[in-house]
Parts: sequence; C-alpha cells; structure tokens
Amino acid sequence: MTNRLRRTPRAVFERPSKWLAHREPNGGELRTSVNLARLLRDTNRRDEAHSFLAKIYNWFTEGFDLPDLQDAKTLLDELTG
Repeated sequence: MTNRLRRTPRAVFERPSKWLAHREPNGGELRTSVNLARLLRDTNRRDEAHSFLAKIYNWFTEGFDLPDLQDAKTLLDELTG
C-alpha cells in the first residue's frame, strides 16, 4: 500500500489547509476548510475547529450571500454556542 492510501482523513484535509496559510482562499478552499472543521468538531476538538474556520472565514470581505460562506457561518455559530 502506498503512503497516499495510508493517510488519515485529517491528513487529507491538512495539506490544503497548510497551503491556505500563504494565500487568500477561494470557494473550493473554503469548502475544504469547512470539511476539516467538521472533522475536528466530530472528534471533540470544537475549539480547534472554531479557531481554524474563523481564520479562513475572516479572510472574506464579500459574497456572504453565497452558500459556501453561509455554510461556514452556520458551522461557526454552532461551534460558538
């Protein structure tokens, strides 16, 4: 089995998220970040999920009516509550 097939789900999401740290995200990257935040939430790491997703979400300055940003906001609100 190759290393690629042995990766954990989190590792699959972390590689793109490390790349995000060096640039502004777009919609596809936001979806990846939301998915990682959900994975963190589901493994009882809510604070880490919130911190990670908030950093990505706060990069956006427009488009808050778009489904991806609304989804991110809903998850952030859930993680805050």
